[in-house]
Amino acid sequence: VDMDASDIVAASRLMEILILQETDPATGAVVWIMDLSAWDMRNYNDIESVGTSHRSIMRWLFALMLRGMWDDNTLVNGVIIIEAFGNVGMRGMLKTQGLFKPIEDDLNKMFYGVMPFKLKCCILVGAPWWLSALIAFMRLFISKKMSQRIKNLSDADVVRQMGGVSCLP
Repeated sequence: VDMDASDIVAASRLMEILILQETDPATGAVVWIMDLSAWDMRNYNDIESVGTSHRSIMRWLFALMLRGMWDDNTLVNGVIIIEAFGNVGMRGMLKTQGLFKPIEDDLNKMFYGVMPFKLKCCILVGAPWWLSALIAFMRLFISKKMSQRIKNLSDADVVRQMGGVSCLP
């Protein structure tokens, strides 16, 4: 994957996944931060309007996956994903989901079926009330181990959880 190609650069800008150089001080896990408010695509009609394509998004995510597969911290200590919701509401989430619908199955197969690293923790920051309710309902059907990995925290709580302001950008 040519990471400097314009469509791949546009895909990376669209997704806005920041992978910190520093690992989580408590676990050694690699930290991925996703600012979902930057993904808010209410103003876009299709992926092409952002200068990329579904194929390019898949290729960029595949390159990201390969990067993780060859990183010792990722393989040994896992990944902590922090998803910051900001001002994203239900409409923005549904629009985003709709834009990725053509590659949703492939993304699920790639990340859930193939990716060989452990999800240490998924931290949701500023989740809207409806998402919090959905997660509470989902906890009834997932294992206790997986349920403990999903945390729904406020801004202050995530800073405390991650070891302080100095540990986050």
